[in-house]
Amino acid sequence: MGRLLGLSLVFAAVAHAGFAQPVQTADIARLLEGVWRAVPGGMFAEDAAGRKLYPFGEAAVARFIMTRDGFGANTLQAAGRANCAIGPGPRQCSEAEASAAFQTASSYQYRWRLEPDADNPYRGAIIWEVDLSVYPNWTGQSLARRYEVAPDGSAWTLFSPLPANPNLAFQARMVRER
Repeated sequence: MGRLLGLSLVFAAVAHAGFAQPVQTADIARLLEGVWRAVPGGMFAEDAAGRKLYPFGEAAVARFIMTRDGFGANTLQAAGRANCAIGPGPRQCSEAEASAAFQTASSYQYRWRLEPDADNPYRGAIIWEVDLSVYPNWTGQSLARRYEVAPDGSAWTLFSPLPANPNLAFQARMVRER
């Protein structure tokens, strides 16, 4: 009986050591907390033929800030945007300058949550409940995106349909800003 109990304890210890605890949504969320920047050339859409399209240009820049308590802010923009010719602030830009600025940048704030895939929690849906946006149509909207995060939390990729063409998936490859 003692030998059987001893073997049971060894079996239980080996089984416990051999199987890692399942990854929880909170663990994945902690991997995404922090300040992120876009990988150079990492913000693009791909068409059916595999051609890359760069909505903000190939040298686009982005910063995503995601907090532990579920707040986030994203700013994406073309590199080297032109300044407005006159004025101390954005309200003094000409109509053409304001239009160009609007077309070359996006900025919004939101509450975020994850809905990981059942078979792989390092992939899933990230939901942004937008409360402030330079693009007024997103304010008050729930934007669902797909994510893939590296298990070590060093990088992640965001996948999003483009509003102008939902058949094109926009990708933003992000790395932790140090």
